[in-house]
This record gives sequence, structure tokens and C-alpha cells, in this order.
Amino acid sequence: MILHKAILLFLLLGFIAPISSQNELDPYKYIVVPKQYDFLKKENQYRVNSFTKYLFDQNGYQAFYQGDDYPDDLRANPCLGLTANVIDGSNAFTTKIVLVLKNCSGEVVLQTVEGKSKIKQYDKTYIDALKKCFVTIEELDYKYDPKALSQSAATVTTAENKKNDIKAEVAPVVAAGAAEKEKPKSTVGDVKTDPVPVTESSQAKVVVVAAPIAVKEEKPDAPSQMEAPVVAKSYKNEKITFLLVNQGAQLQAYVTKSTSEKYIQGELIGTFEKTSLPNVFRVAWKKPEKDIDQTTAYFDESGDLKIDIHRDGKLEVLTFKEVK
Repeated sequence: MILHKAILLFLLLGFIAPISSQNELDPYKYIVVPKQYDFLKKENQYRVNSFTKYLFDQNGYQAFYQGDDYPDDLRANPCLGLTANVIDGSNAFTTKIVLVLKNCSGEVVLQTVEGKSKIKQYDKTYIDALKKCFVTIEELDYKYDPKALSQSAATVTTAENKKNDIKAEVAPVVAAGAAEKEKPKSTVGDVKTDPVPVTESSQAKVVVVAAPIAVKEEKPDAPSQMEAPVVAKSYKNEKITFLLVNQGAQLQAYVTKSTSEKYIQGELIGTFEKTSLPNVFRVAWKKPEKDIDQTTAYFDESGDLKIDIHRDGKLEVLTFKEVK
């Protein structure tokens, strides 16, 4: 009887071992590192951001700076990546930081152990503490598994956990975007502002006021409208419906439905970039004529999204209503 139990236990462990070998990061192909963390006063201060990327690269991950020229599959499907963030809990005597990785839904996938350092020099203490955080990452036997992503990372949720409202929209956006051959290369990830960690496009010259969209989470003194962790909202007019996805430093608009042949399902048609001013964005918007309009947009009192479009020397206003 004891022998039978031992054999059964051995068989169970044999089945369980392959499953437990998969770690939290296996479903994700890329790591996106901001160029500036919220607790820092300027881009890559004390080399914290560049060292974060370096450590991920050293541990076998494909890391990119937020807003850089992403690979085509990451452009088409932002859920392939995790966004890294460093949370600072330091006091006057000890540097204390934690590295947090969030998916495209804004959910925490992994939080490292707290890294502590008592080195007095800022440029050394944060690096020392970050190395200690990475003990958690180094212990993972990371191996990218695309099948795991399809099960866990394709669903985008809102702050109110309206999973049933937008789940059906996210899957076709991701699937269609991966198959899309032509993408507006000049619309994504080229805008840089100070002190917010985004990159600056040589073409983008105007700003976008976008009050209802939440982008930040950590700063309690930020405007309340920016605090709600809204990850995605759907907007539509008589021609197209798109999903506006929060990517941290930028918002991206993906077509979910279209009555026009000019827009393809899953296509990235707009990129909203943060600036140093609260609730202010730059935007690059793809017009039906295929050219990119560097323009402005805002949300009116009713919550409708207004985008200024320049066409034939005239200014037109596109109005999109939120799909609730």
C-alpha cells in the first residue's frame, strides 16, 4: 500500500513539475522601460532607467525604451510587452526601491523584493539597490512562451473592471494587427518632452488636451482625472470605431470596426504622447488619405473626443463618442 502511494506521488510530481517550471514572465516577449521614472526629476537620472534596461538585457530579455521604434509585432500587439516601473520608498538614511512589471491591462504581473542600499552617493546607491531588486528576476528561468500570452495577456480591462465590455474588442485588434502588413511608421514613439518620459518627434509640433484619460497611478498629488487607472476606452463615429489603449507614456488608438476601406481592423491610427503639463498630449493621427496629421485633440464636457484634422487647407473637427 505504501509502495502504491509512493508511485502515485512520483507520477503526480512528474506531471506537476513541467507546469510549475513556467514563470510569470514567460507569456511576455518584451520589456518596455520608461526613460524617466516618476520619482526622478529628469530623464535617466542617476542612470536608473538605462541600468534597468541593461539588467533585463543581461538576463535574456528583449528590452526597449518606451517610445522607441518597437518591433512590428509589439506595435501590432502591445500586450506582448511588460512595462517596468521602479517605486521609490527611500528615507533619509536608506535607499529603498522595488521593481514592478505591469501588463497592458495595468495589472501587476511581478513585483521584486525590495532593494536596499546605504551608499551616500545618489548615482551609486540606486544602482546598488536596483541590483538587489534583480535577484527576483535572476531566479526566474525565463523562456518566452507565445501560447501562454494568448491565454493571459490579450484581455484589456478598465478601472471599473469592465472586462465583458471590451474583451471582445481587444482580441480582434490584436489578431488583425499582427497580420497587418502596412503600419504608419512615423506615428509611434518619436516624441520626447521634459520632464515626462516620452520621446519627441521632429514632426510633432502641437499638443493634445485629453482630460478623461488616466495615465499615471503613483503620484497622489496629481489631478484626480489623471489618477483613475483607465487602461482602455472605445470611441466611435459614423465611420470608424477604435480602442484607445493606455501604454503608460502614450495612448494608442487601434481600429476595431470600420465602414471605410481606408482603415483596416487592428491598424494603429493614432498615437497620443504625454508632455510635461498635466492632461496635455501630442498626437499623430492617420487620415484616410494615408498621410499623418500632427494635430490637436481634446475631450469636451460630455466626454466626446474632438480631433482637429487639416484637409484641403481647412480645419475640420472629428467627433468620437465613447462606447459604453
